[in-house]
Amino acid sequence: MILKSAKVQKHQNIIDSGNVEVDKNITCLVGKNESGKTAFLQALHKLNPHNNAKFKALDQYPRWQYKLDQRKGKVNSNPVISLTFELEENEKKTIQRVFGNDSLSSSLLTVSRYYNDTINYDLDINEFQVLKNKVLE
Repeated sequence: MILKSAKVQKHQNIIDSGNVEVDKNITCLVGKNESGKTAFLQALHKLNPHNNAKFKALDQYPRWQYKLDQRKGKVNSNPVISLTFELEENEKKTIQRVFGNDSLSSSLLTVSRYYNDTINYDLDINEFQVLKNKVLE
């Protein structure tokens, strides 16, 4: 997989980074002191399932907005970090081997993690084609 973009929301001093495109050759974070460069990288690090780092809303949610969003039940409504990857040819072939030809609608995979440590994986699958492939096997 190739990392294509990242987005951080409501983490430390970042309200919404917007989609940050990642170039395959080089990407550089530039900004003033206290502008969120380290917070962005820390959020990126916490998506890695192989470390035990967790998001802690009480410590890392923007303090001025925490109580407001907590009362409205919105603390876990948006992912803290979302990464979009492009599947490489061998990964697409593996998926098609399992689910059949034309099973993928897109070669993009988005992985997101929330303050409650839920991790979502979003891959556009042509469900009709998968069912058709599996029923006709």
